[in-house]
Amino acid sequence: MIMKEIRVEKNELQFREPFAIAYETVESAPILLLILKDEEGNVGLGSTAPDETVTGENIDEIKKLLEQRVGLDFFSHPIKDRSWYENKIRQDLAGYPSAQAAVETALLHLIALQEGVNPQDFFGTCRQSCNLVVTVGIKPLPETLTEVKKRVNDGFKLIKLKVGLDVDGDIEKIQAVRAALPTKIKLVIDANQGYSYKEARRVLNAVGNLDIAGVEQPVPADQREEFRKLRELEILPLIADELATKAKEAKMLLAQGYADGINVKMMKFGGPSSCQEIIEYALERSKLVMLGCMYESNVSITAAAYLALAYPINFVDLDSGHFDFDDDATLGGAKVKNGILRLKGIPRLKMSKEKL
Repeated sequence: MIMKEIRVEKNELQFREPFAIAYETVESAPILLLILKDEEGNVGLGSTAPDETVTGENIDEIKKLLEQRVGLDFFSHPIKDRSWYENKIRQDLAGYPSAQAAVETALLHLIALQEGVNPQDFFGTCRQSCNLVVTVGIKPLPETLTEVKKRVNDGFKLIKLKVGLDVDGDIEKIQAVRAALPTKIKLVIDANQGYSYKEARRVLNAVGNLDIAGVEQPVPADQREEFRKLRELEILPLIADELATKAKEAKMLLAQGYADGINVKMMKFGGPSSCQEIIEYALERSKLVMLGCMYESNVSITAAAYLALAYPINFVDLDSGHFDFDDDATLGGAKVKNGILRLKGIPRLKMSKEKL
């Protein structure tokens, strides 16, 4: 089937309330929506949410790149040849993982529509639904406890607590949150590179006796050896996030004992197929896997959800979009209710954007 039209749209999604982590506070998130339309009128959607701090990608640069490199001639090969296109995407868009993710996702959705199948069929299924991690941003302790209790009442069984700005305050907050949580609720801590080695060690020693499922990226991304030293203390499981922005780095960190687990994000690693490769590598070695996201739209969250239901991933951290934004341009795909992630159809444009 022949590709007929291609469009790249830039949208600015507005947070319902400011969201704070160790290195930034954000009120809106720019994303790109890639729209592929074939001659039969099928519309495949992809999305990109580049994070310049993590991968060095600028959204305007990515928009220009997609418009210049992903034209009708890009799809001259038979569209249904997924593996051929996965290789082409990696080669032609090398160094731009969020762009790779957008193109691969849009093509995946288009092929599924053409063949009349569920995109999940391309990855297999090990479960029909899964528990979702919900993130609590940095805020004063009373507000943190209020939100944590609300999320538990909403049905969530995995809480991620953002920290990294104040060692003493963080220790107090972690202790208070863990004490407030029922024992059946898992708690993960994410410092987003906020601590020095000494600060991270102090925090780990202070909360190491608590029931904490993992600590994510305690030190800056350029402190790889410090990360390994913290891991060798064997106080709590350490999960690498910004420490790895390429598949080779992720595999090396796991193989050489730098981390107990890895946070796999499509915007870092370049789309479903690349993430699939890392997930399988980690699970084969009994490492922890967190499937995470940037500040993303429903489209890319849905693409990651296919992996969440295809593999026994430890932490499915795909709460962006469903709790952050009301102004997403799409419907369908990933759905969350009572802390459970499920899929409902293929993402589609809202009526106001139906026409190309």
